[in-house]
This record gives sequence, structure tokens and C-alpha cells, in this order.
Amino acid sequence: MIVTDISVLSADERLKLKNRYEANLETLRERLRINERQLKLNNKDYIPLRRVKNSLERDKKQLRRREAIVAKQQVLVYGVNNKMNLDPERIKKLEEDTQQLEGLQKSVTSCEEIMYRNRDRYPTLENMYNILTTQGKNIKADIEELEARIAELGKIEMDNTVILDNKNDEEN
Repeated sequence: MIVTDISVLSADERLKLKNRYEANLETLRERLRINERQLKLNNKDYIPLRRVKNSLERDKKQLRRREAIVAKQQVLVYGVNNKMNLDPERIKKLEEDTQQLEGLQKSVTSCEEIMYRNRDRYPTLENMYNILTTQGKNIKADIEELEARIAELGKIEMDNTVILDNKNDEEN
């Protein structure tokens, strides 16, 4: 039985409905606790891998930029026209950029190895994370809706109590 207007229900029916809402609310809170525990367990593995993946993407971009910069500097320093004019500042800058390039290459290689070792786990962990977070949001929304309905039932009960008190005062 779906009732859109709660005020048409008798006091007994409202009490039964409120009890059912409270039981559902308790069930939802338990589901939320379980969901949060599962999410916490999933995050122990997922979040570090997500950070590695983000680092890998960021380092790949920086590596491409740094490679282009080093290539340009090598042309400027060791180009065909510069056999006699080797600028010590440019050579020093080229060495620094080459060291940064090597560091980025090591970082990218390390991240790629980690992601390769976890190539089967990462998509599963990512899907679980997305499912659990969506499920958690839905459960929280359902809890809020039930709390609002319980509050509405409580308000109607308060209104009816006030009306009954007023009728008793008029009769006396």
C-alpha cells in the first residue's frame, strides 16, 4: 500500500508506518557501515595505485617536454655551426636538464613496472571504488529521505496531539 498523503492514515497505521521506517532506517545504517568498511579495505590497495597511475601520466608529459628541451639545447650547443663556440653556461644547463631527463625516465619506468604488475588488479579496484562510492551516496540519500519521512510522521502526530488537546479543552 503506497500512501502519498500520510495525514489520511489512522494513528495505528501511522505508528506501524513509523516503526517500519525506523526498521528500514536501521537496516540502511547497517548497510552504510558495511559499505564504508568495504570501501576502506578497497582504498588500502586502490589509492596507492591511483597515485602511481597519476604520477605516471604526469611524468610522461614532463618527460616528453624535457626531451624536446634537451634536444633543442643539444642542437644549440653541439650544432654544426657551433664547433668553435661552446658556451659553458649552455653546457652546464644541458647537463642539468639531462640529469632531470634521466630522473624522469627512471620514474616513468618504475611507475610502468608497478602498473604492469597490477594490470589485472587496478581495473577491478577502480570499479569497486566507483561502485562502493556510488552505493554509499545512494544509501545516504535513502537515509535522509527516511529521516525526513519519520520527521513528517512525528510532525503529524504532534499536530494531532495539539488538536486533541484543544478539543478536550473546549469540552471542559
